Amino acid sequence: MTQLYNSVFEISMRLLIILNIYKKPMGVDLLSYIDLFNTYGKNYGLSNTNLHGDNELSFSEIDSRRELVKNSVKRLVLQHYIDPINSTEGFLYQINQSGSALCESMNSDYSREYVAEAKTMFKRVNNLSEKEITTISRKYGYEGKIYGLH
Repeated sequence: MTQLYNSVFEISMRLLIILNIYKKPMGVDLLSYIDLFNTYGKNYGLSNTNLHGDNELSFSEIDSRRELVKNSVKRLVLQHYIDPINSTEGFLYQINQSGSALCESMNSDYSREYVAEAKTMFKRVNNLSEKEITTISRKYGYEGKIYGLH
Protein backbone atom coordinates (compact mmCIF):
# COMPACT_ATOMS: atom_id res chain seq x y z
CA MET A 1 0.00 0.00 0.00
CA THR A 2 1.30 3.45 -0.91
CA GLN A 3 1.61 5.86 2.00
CA LEU A 4 -0.25 9.11 1.24
CA TYR A 5 0.85 11.36 4.06
CA ASN A 6 4.33 11.75 5.46
CA SER A 7 6.22 9.76 2.83
CA VAL A 8 9.91 10.63 2.45
CA PHE A 9 9.08 12.29 -0.88
CA GLU A 10 6.31 14.46 0.60
CA ILE A 11 8.36 15.44 3.63
CA SER A 12 11.33 16.24 1.37
CA MET A 13 9.19 18.71 -0.55
CA ARG A 14 7.90 20.25 2.67
CA LEU A 15 11.44 20.62 4.03
CA LEU A 16 12.48 22.45 0.87
CA ILE A 17 9.59 24.85 1.39
CA ILE A 18 10.59 25.43 5.02
CA LEU A 19 14.24 26.05 4.15
CA ASN A 20 13.23 28.31 1.27
CA ILE A 21 11.01 30.44 3.52
CA TYR A 22 13.30 30.63 6.56
CA LYS A 23 16.47 31.31 4.52
CA LYS A 24 18.75 29.95 7.24
CA PRO A 25 20.48 26.65 7.99
CA MET A 26 18.49 24.32 10.24
CA GLY A 27 19.07 20.99 11.96
CA VAL A 28 16.90 17.89 11.78
CA ASP A 29 15.17 18.57 15.12
CA LEU A 30 14.17 22.13 14.24
CA LEU A 31 12.98 21.05 10.79
CA SER A 32 10.91 18.31 12.43
CA TYR A 33 9.22 20.69 14.86
CA ILE A 34 8.48 23.33 12.25
CA ASP A 35 7.05 20.72 9.86
CA LEU A 36 4.80 19.44 12.66
CA PHE A 37 3.68 22.98 13.43
CA ASN A 38 2.97 23.60 9.73
CA THR A 39 0.85 20.45 9.39
CA TYR A 40 -0.84 20.56 12.83
CA GLY A 41 -0.59 24.24 13.80
CA LYS A 42 -4.04 24.33 15.36
CA ASN A 43 -3.15 21.50 17.74
CA TYR A 44 -0.11 23.48 18.91
CA GLY A 45 -2.07 26.71 19.39
CA LEU A 46 -0.15 28.40 16.57
CA SER A 47 -2.71 28.43 13.75
CA ASN A 48 -6.41 28.17 13.06
CA THR A 49 -6.03 25.07 10.89
CA ASN A 50 -4.50 21.62 10.71
CA LEU A 51 -3.46 20.88 7.12
CA HIS A 52 -3.69 17.15 7.80
CA GLY A 53 -7.04 17.41 9.53
CA ASP A 54 -8.01 17.42 13.18
CA ASN A 55 -6.33 14.45 14.76
CA GLU A 56 -5.58 13.83 18.43
CA LEU A 57 -2.77 11.46 17.44
CA SER A 58 -0.76 14.28 15.84
CA PHE A 59 1.13 14.75 19.11
CA SER A 60 2.40 11.18 18.93
CA GLU A 61 4.11 11.96 15.61
CA ILE A 62 7.04 13.87 17.14
CA ASP A 63 9.48 10.97 17.29
CA SER A 64 8.39 9.23 14.09
CA ARG A 65 8.41 12.55 12.20
CA ARG A 66 12.01 13.16 13.26
CA GLU A 67 13.10 9.85 11.69
CA LEU A 68 11.24 10.67 8.46
CA VAL A 69 12.80 14.13 8.38
CA LYS A 70 16.25 12.60 8.89
CA ASN A 71 15.69 10.27 5.91
CA SER A 72 14.28 13.12 3.83
CA VAL A 73 17.29 15.32 4.57
CA LYS A 74 19.60 12.52 3.41
CA ARG A 75 17.63 12.26 0.19
CA LEU A 76 17.74 16.01 -0.41
CA VAL A 77 21.51 16.14 0.16
CA LEU A 78 22.09 13.22 -2.22
CA GLN A 79 19.88 14.88 -4.83
CA HIS A 80 21.81 18.16 -4.40
CA TYR A 81 18.82 20.25 -3.32
CA ILE A 82 20.25 21.14 0.08
CA ASP A 83 23.79 21.50 1.38
CA PRO A 84 25.05 20.19 4.73
CA ILE A 85 26.93 22.61 6.93
CA ASN A 86 29.13 21.34 9.74
CA SER A 87 28.68 23.73 12.67
CA THR A 88 29.43 23.77 16.37
CA GLU A 89 25.79 22.70 16.85
CA GLY A 90 26.21 19.67 14.58
CA PHE A 91 25.03 19.34 11.00
CA LEU A 92 22.71 22.00 9.69
CA TYR A 93 21.12 22.07 6.26
CA GLN A 94 20.59 24.93 3.87
CA ILE A 95 18.66 25.08 0.62
CA ASN A 96 20.73 25.75 -2.48
CA GLN A 97 19.84 27.21 -5.89
CA SER A 98 18.57 23.86 -7.24
CA GLY A 99 16.34 23.42 -4.19
CA SER A 100 14.97 26.94 -4.51
CA ALA A 101 14.24 26.37 -8.19
CA LEU A 102 12.35 23.18 -7.33
CA CYS A 103 10.31 25.09 -4.72
CA GLU A 104 9.39 27.71 -7.29
CA SER A 105 8.11 24.98 -9.62
CA MET A 106 5.73 23.48 -7.04
CA ASN A 107 2.17 24.41 -7.92
CA SER A 108 -0.20 21.79 -6.50
CA ASP A 109 -3.08 22.87 -4.27
CA TYR A 110 -1.40 21.13 -1.33
CA SER A 111 1.96 22.85 -1.90
CA ARG A 112 0.24 26.24 -2.07
CA GLU A 113 -1.63 25.49 1.17
CA TYR A 114 1.58 24.30 2.82
CA VAL A 115 3.47 27.43 1.70
CA ALA A 116 0.70 29.65 3.10
CA GLU A 117 0.74 27.80 6.43
CA ALA A 118 4.56 27.83 6.52
CA LYS A 119 4.60 31.61 6.01
CA THR A 120 2.09 32.04 8.84
CA MET A 121 4.20 29.81 11.07
CA PHE A 122 7.36 31.72 10.08
CA LYS A 123 5.80 34.90 11.49
CA ARG A 124 4.98 33.04 14.71
CA VAL A 125 8.22 31.19 15.42
CA ASN A 126 11.08 32.74 13.45
CA ASN A 127 12.23 34.91 16.34
CA LEU A 128 12.04 32.08 18.87
CA SER A 129 15.10 30.09 19.85
CA GLU A 130 15.29 26.40 19.08
CA LYS A 131 14.88 25.78 22.81
CA GLU A 132 11.64 27.77 22.87
CA ILE A 133 10.35 25.89 19.81
CA THR A 134 11.25 22.59 21.46
CA THR A 135 9.38 23.69 24.59
CA ILE A 136 6.23 24.39 22.58
CA SER A 137 6.43 20.97 21.00
CA ARG A 138 7.08 19.16 24.29
CA LYS A 139 4.41 21.02 26.26
CA TYR A 140 1.77 20.04 23.74
CA GLY A 141 3.11 16.69 22.68
CA TYR A 142 4.11 15.22 26.00
CA GLU A 143 2.26 17.20 28.61
CA GLY A 144 -0.85 18.20 26.66
CA LYS A 145 -0.63 21.81 27.84
CA ILE A 146 -1.43 24.90 25.85
CA TYR A 147 1.63 27.08 25.37
CA GLY A 148 -0.36 30.15 24.40
CA LEU A 149 1.39 32.09 21.67
CA HIS A 150 -1.83 33.66 20.40
